[in-house]
Amino acid sequence: MARWQFAAVLAASLVAGLGPAAAQQPEIRISRTSTMAYLPLMVVESEKLLEKHAALAGIPNLKVSVHTFTGPSAQFDALFSGNVDVVAVGSTALITLWARTKGTANEVKGISALSSMPIALNTRNPQVKSLRDFSDKDRIAVPSVNVSFQAMLLQMASAREWGMENYKKLDHLTVGLGQMDAVAAMMQPTHEVNSDFATPPFLYIEQQQPGIRSILTMKEILGENGTIGTAATTTRFRTAKPELYKVLHAALKEAMEIIAADKGRAIDGYVAATGDRKTTREMLLKIANDPDVEFTMTPRAMKFYAEFMFKTGAIKRLPESWAELFFSEAAGLNGS
Repeated sequence: MARWQFAAVLAASLVAGLGPAAAQQPEIRISRTSTMAYLPLMVVESEKLLEKHAALAGIPNLKVSVHTFTGPSAQFDALFSGNVDVVAVGSTALITLWARTKGTANEVKGISALSSMPIALNTRNPQVKSLRDFSDKDRIAVPSVNVSFQAMLLQMASAREWGMENYKKLDHLTVGLGQMDAVAAMMQPTHEVNSDFATPPFLYIEQQQPGIRSILTMKEILGENGTIGTAATTTRFRTAKPELYKVLHAALKEAMEIIAADKGRAIDGYVAATGDRKTTREMLLKIANDPDVEFTMTPRAMKFYAEFMFKTGAIKRLPESWAELFFSEAAGLNGS
């Protein structure tokens, strides 16, 4: 037998002896952004909880890939192209994906809620005491006009104040600005943007500035602090890789327990995962310890969001309950 033929036979024998598990290393690929709404996933990453629970489940050498994106659109593309298995998206993005994909092989559902955090409408205009005081001279910053979570909250507040038919009453005052740019605008007395629907940590930064105050909170609009961040995947992934799905669910559960028990340890995980050296540890701990901040697997206000989105035509399909938006593991939770 020629030398190259012998080498080929030997290589084939070795691969066959190793078996399919060794020939293809198990892998789970996760995408997320770098905000604290996704802290549980960052704790999972920094504490290597996926690797831990995979080993406990008899899956050695699990490869974990984490991809960072700046917005949901790129995450959606990566999920449907098969380049990632799990996405970390906002609650309204999950509802939109569910409505568009229900009944297909790529049907998207939530694995878990990740966080409920305060959002508030701040202003530096001393004449504005409530929504009714806004005039055409005011401008309200939201991350994206009409489609961002904050823009929807403003519409919800308008519907509550003036009736559903007037839910867009203040839309013409909104300006699309990233959160950091919105903070900078709020600190400039001459900038046209004098109000901002802010999320942590930007909410706290603005509230520390003289003359800036909150006039409306998400909790006042919804009756509770609704879920902001969720982890989601496709039915295809859950069906094709049930063991990895169970590993992911167990890792998220332990991450929630770590956050509840030790906020400092959780913040260390956030810094390790994101490389954030700009936000002070004091500010990060303030956010994590805020009574209105909750890192939990239990979905909050998801049905409320979906009903509003359905009424405004943002989605064409209405879930029967919040549980329909999530896989069956969440069914026993006291969600809303």
